[in-house]
Formats: sequence, C-alpha cells, structure tokens
Amino acid sequence: MEKKDVMQMKLVVFSDVHGDQQVVERMLQWNEDADYFLSLGDTELNQEYLLHNDIVMIKGNYRGDPGFVYERELTVEGVKIFMTHGHKYSVQRSLNKLAKLAYAEGYDLVLFGHTHILEIEKVGKVQFLNPGSCARPRNMLPPTYAFLHITEGELTWTIKDSIDNSTIEV
Repeated sequence: MEKKDVMQMKLVVFSDVHGDQQVVERMLQWNEDADYFLSLGDTELNQEYLLHNDIVMIKGNYRGDPGFVYERELTVEGVKIFMTHGHKYSVQRSLNKLAKLAYAEGYDLVLFGHTHILEIEKVGKVQFLNPGSCARPRNMLPPTYAFLHITEGELTWTIKDSIDNSTIEV
C-alpha cells in the first residue's frame, strides 16, 4: 500500500505588538518554516513592512493600524478561521458575541486579541484562541504568541514566549 503524504500547515498567531518591531523580527526568524503569520491587530507597525513579510493582518483599536480590515476569514486545510481584534465583540467581558457569530457562520477556529491575556477555550465545536500580547502582557505570563499546527483538519498548538521562544505550559 502506498503511503499518503500528510499535509501539515504551520501558523504563527500574534497580537498587540504595539510598535515593537524587534519582537516580530524574532518570531519571523524563529519560525521561518511557518506557512502563515497572522497578526490580530494593534501592531502599530508600517503596513509595507507587514506586507513585505507576508503577514496576514487585521486592524485593531489603535489609530496606528491604518488601512487594515477589522475582520478576516481564512480556510486552511479545511479549517474555517475567523480573525478579529475583538474589541468590537466585547471580548474583555465574554466570548458570547463571538460564539454567536462563530456558530452562525460555521467557523472552526476564532482568533482574537485585544485583552493582552492568553486565553484558550472550546465552546461546543468551536475553538477560541487569544495568543495574549507578544509585547505587553497584562497577566503573570511572559509575552506570548501561538504556534498552530493544522493536520488533516485537526488543530494543535504550542504557546511560545516571544522573548526567548521557550514553550509556555498552559
């Protein structure tokens, strides 16, 4: 029997850079084999820089994110993904508004930021992930980002420290 090649996609997900280009440079260097780099807003970095580095971006709630869209939908290896910064969905209070949207639109994965706090939650069949802030966390964790693997429609992830790239146990 012939062995089937398994397609695995690697996604780096980060949020709330707030102008710290060095942290983005580190993530790009550490994850050269990633298929996608996804920014969930509040980068406050030059749009040309982000485009030059093939970073899929959305706008946050800071004025320093000009020209970006507020929301984006991607489908990667059969996984339907919704990207938002989160402020328009009141994520600092609850995931209720995002959950309603996710179920209505059939999303498998919802990525959001805004709170600067790492959050991983599954509501029914929908996975929600806030990678925290890679520059300015608002909790006891170091600055973080997420490294997602999508293999045949299945999601796994590792949370990484954006200072030294070590794995964060959650």
